[in-house]
Order: sequence, then structure tokens, then C-alpha cells
Amino acid sequence: MKEESAAGNGPSSGIGGTEHVRCANWMLRQGRVGLVEIATFLELEQDAAHTILAPLIAQGFVQEVKSGDEVRFRVRLLQRRR
Repeated sequence: MKEESAAGNGPSSGIGGTEHVRCANWMLRQGRVGLVEIATFLELEQDAAHTILAPLIAQGFVQEVKSGDEVRFRVRLLQRRR
């Protein structure tokens, strides 16, 4: 059975895997980034970087931002309930 880490990136946290968390943290610091920038940061080909990005998009952690022909990505921050 897989244990959850203290960082909260275990199976029930919504984000799985170290690369997903590393990517999301970096993107949060960068703001809007393109796939080439993400691939460069992760030291991966663009297809492999998109494979890491896809679940983050599907789960709502990352949003695609389209501007003309360009697609950029940004981390979506959830608002706290008061």
C-alpha cells in the first residue's frame, strides 16, 4: 500500500507524483508559461512534459490560457472559504 507523504502529494491529495508537484510549484512561481518552457524546466521532450501537465489540467490545478495562436498554462489557485 502506498503511503501519503508529509507534503500532501499522496494518492488522495489530487496531485500524484513528484514531477507533477515539482511542475506545479515551478509554474506557480513563473506565472503563465508555454509548453516549451515547461519541457525545458523538466528536462523532457514536449510530449513527455504534456503527459505530466495533462492530469494537472484535467483535475483543475492548471488552466490553459489561449491568446491568439499561442497556448500558455497557469496554476489555478482556489479561493479560501470564509
